[in-house]
Amino acid sequence: MNRLLLAFVTLASCTRSEPTSVTSTATAPRVWSVPPPVILPDPAPTITVDLTSVTLADACGGTAPLAPPAQAKRRPEPAAGAPSRNDAARSRGARAAARRCEQTSMQLTVTSPKGAKPTTLKIKKVELFDDAGKSLGVLAASSPTRWSAKGAYQAWDQKLGGGEQASVSYVLAQPKWDHIANRWNRSYTLKVTATVGSDDQALQKAVHVSSPPTSLPPNVRT
Repeated sequence: MNRLLLAFVTLASCTRSEPTSVTSTATAPRVWSVPPPVILPDPAPTITVDLTSVTLADACGGTAPLAPPAQAKRRPEPAAGAPSRNDAARSRGARAAARRCEQTSMQLTVTSPKGAKPTTLKIKKVELFDDAGKSLGVLAASSPTRWSAKGAYQAWDQKLGGGEQASVSYVLAQPKWDHIANRWNRSYTLKVTATVGSDDQALQKAVHVSSPPTSLPPNVRT
């Protein structure tokens, strides 16, 4: 009997379960990585071209315009009643303008802001339209010149630097006036495509052609 009791106690002690440790299944919070902001470079300064003046006149051998740029600053007029030293000069200039041949041409202002890269200006296309919107043909542009500090247009290589403003001019081929029944006292529109570097800029300007002068210089095509 005692043997049976001892065997039962021994079996009970062998089958006693040991305490088990509990491991937490909680996970650490996930950390999201944020990419750094993308910083874009500043856009390159834009070079602008403005069509400031158009002359539709004659073919004078491709001479540069004698008039200064359209945006040139003028001296203030004298007070009313005060004598002007420029009156005689204006009178002489008006008489000379009536006698001289006036070349068909266009004048432009090119503004290159600081930081702009050096580039080149090209005239891609020049086309003339009448007051009804009909094309009168493409006019070839040639003989680029630039207004200089000497007070005249001088030959120009069409190159532009940064931080400057240039007044430039191009000689234009004379329109085919023979195909126009009445060229005088009418308005026309000149449309120009100018290329700065690799970018095209569309320009246009309206111009009115008045009646012809009473007398023209000899050997002038009209």
